[in-house]
Amino acid sequence: MKKAGKNTTKDKHLRGNKFFPARCKEADKAVSSPDNGGKFLGTADMELQYQFMAQSWGAMGLTEEDLKKEMEKYFNRVHAAIAGINPVNEVEAMLAVQTIATHNMAMEFSRRAMQKQQCSEGVDVNVTRATQFMKIFLDQVECLKKLKGKTSHQKVTVEHVHVHQGAQAVVGVIAPRGEGEEG
Repeated sequence: MKKAGKNTTKDKHLRGNKFFPARCKEADKAVSSPDNGGKFLGTADMELQYQFMAQSWGAMGLTEEDLKKEMEKYFNRVHAAIAGINPVNEVEAMLAVQTIATHNMAMEFSRRAMQKQQCSEGVDVNVTRATQFMKIFLDQVECLKKLKGKTSHQKVTVEHVHVHQGAQAVVGVIAPRGEGEEG
């Protein structure tokens, strides 16, 4: 595993390939930031960082040409989205990338549903797809909360009780009284 911030020949090659057509100063800052323990996107492995960024850009529908024109702008968008999730390991980073993709798909189908030129079936299909992606997004957010240990559990015990005519039911915890206590 490579440490963040090292610029080896292989790292330079990765930044120059089709997924990283231009050198981005923001990438160097994010990778070597001291406040993230040398990690970016939950990992110190630069190849995996690049893969996550490329997947996120792909989920935004960006072309290679888009990246060539405005690499830093797109880097900052993806970085902000992932930073909001704050992955601390590779699994959380993968889920963060998936969550971004799911959100983008939900928004794309929502946009398509609003187009005026389509028939009602087209609207229905796009609303259905958007809704499916929104549900998946919520599931992913819950999964992230579980991974980060930020879930709150509420335990409810339901017991079947019959209350017959003329009887009374008490809801709550009932503690027995000690001898001699008056109520």
